Amino acid sequence: MSLPAPADVLATPSLTTDAFDTIRKIVSERAGIELSESKRELVSGRLARRLRALKCHSYEEYAKLIASQDGAEECHSMICAVTTNVTDFWREPHHFEHVRDHVAAAAIADAKAGKPVRFWSAGSSDGREAFSLGATLLEAANGNLGNADLRILATDIDTDILRKARLAQYAAAEGDKLPPALRQRWFRESGGMVEPVDALRKMVQFNPLNLKDKWPMKRRFRAIFCRNVLIYFPNDLQAQLMERYAEMLEPNGFLYLGHSERLHGSALRKFKPCCPSGFQKVSPV
Repeated sequence: MSLPAPADVLATPSLTTDAFDTIRKIVSERAGIELSESKRELVSGRLARRLRALKCHSYEEYAKLIASQDGAEECHSMICAVTTNVTDFWREPHHFEHVRDHVAAAAIADAKAGKPVRFWSAGSSDGREAFSLGATLLEAANGNLGNADLRILATDIDTDILRKARLAQYAAAEGDKLPPALRQRWFRESGGMVEPVDALRKMVQFNPLNLKDKWPMKRRFRAIFCRNVLIYFPNDLQAQLMERYAEMLEPNGFLYLGHSERLHGSALRKFKPCCPSGFQKVSPV
């Protein structure tokens, strides 16, 4: 005799067109992320847990909740759930090599001379990009930064992934993607996990930030990493963000994009190529 399935393992209801359209509209308005029709199954899978947690019986019920005034907190949880977090240590290594060979020396010298120097990992996910960058800078300084004010800001819209980033513990196999010298010097391994040493951990500050919102940062950056983030935004928002990145960079600062991302709009006049998918800000004559 077959028994009814427990409530917590019942099949997730189907994501109807109306509910999906509501979710897509909210994600676009709040986060700027465009969810195509091809993402319907992915969205359904990622939000199934939210429906179970809230005991919602349908996606229509869930859509009404996140669209209501009482659903602001759940709306943020929904956006975090549908956000893609794909990252690695030392991903697209030519960018870190460019920092090592063309950016680090001047940044370290300026910081040691008393000038605050900032780098930004925008869309930082669980922190592996920011810690790869920090290890690159520490290695270039031979670990001798002293009291130099050299810091990395790492931001993401997903507050859940930022909690993991602050914990900064990764499977040891992930650390194998780092150059051996950097892993040996700037990371430690214990219990099958790898984590940054204190000097590296202290360089990086993690903050929540929706790139579509107003940015609170006042100080300009020596370099900005925004890799494999813009591809989720429509072209007009990509162009706006690139314009804002140009404004937030120091003169002759650097912008690193993902391998499939390109400059848009007025940014084409404000940057020149410096390496594959890397660009240097063009200072006014």
